[in-house]
Amino acid sequence: WLASPAAKRAEHFRLNLALDLWDRRGSKNDVEGVGLYAAICFELGEVPRAAQALNCLLEAVPSLDLCLAFRPEFLMSLDTWGIVPQKRFRPSSGSLADLVQRAASQACKCEHVGGLPLRRHGALLLTCSKVALPSECHVEGAVVIAEGFNHVASQLGPRDCNPAIADAAVSGLSRLGRRARHAQRHAEIHCLLQLGQ
Repeated sequence: WLASPAAKRAEHFRLNLALDLWDRRGSKNDVEGVGLYAAICFELGEVPRAAQALNCLLEAVPSLDLCLAFRPEFLMSLDTWGIVPQKRFRPSSGSLADLVQRAASQACKCEHVGGLPLRRHGALLLTCSKVALPSECHVEGAVVIAEGFNHVASQLGPRDCNPAIADAAVSGLSRLGRRARHAQRHAEIHCLLQLGQ
C-alpha cells in the first residue's frame, strides 16, 4: 500500500497540513521548526516557501550559525536551491562549528540495523591543550584523533541469558525470547576502538 498512488496522496496531504499549521502557528525564530518546515517544503517542491521562512529566520536571529543548527546535507541543499550561499556557512578550520559539521558528516554514515531504530550519531575524539568557553564558540588547539559513527555490531544473545542461544533454550525461555538481538555500536565506542590501531 505504501507504494500506491493513494499512499503518496495521503503523504502529500499530511505534509501540506504540517506546512499550513506552521504558517498559522509557527515561530519565525524557532530554528529547529523552520529547518523542518524548509525540509518539508523541499520535499513538496515549494522552494520559494522554504526560502521565505529561512530568510525570516536569518533576519530574526542574525547571529545564528547555520553550521551549529543544521546537518551538512541540509546546508548543501540551501546552497543548491540558491537560498543561502555556501560562504554563509563555511566554518573556519578548528572552530566549534567545523567540529560539529565533521561529527554530523560522520553521523550520515550510520547504517540501519534490522530490528533497531536508526540512530544517526557521529563523534569526534579530541585531544586539546586548551578549550575555550562555549560562549566563544571556538576550540583552541583541538586535534581530532578519531572519528566515529553508529554502526552494526555483533549480535547479542537473548535477554537475561549469557551468552548463548542454546543456554536460553535450556533455561526455559520461549522461542521468541531465545532470539539473538541486533546491536549497534555507538559512535563514541567506534572512536575509542580506533585508538588501539
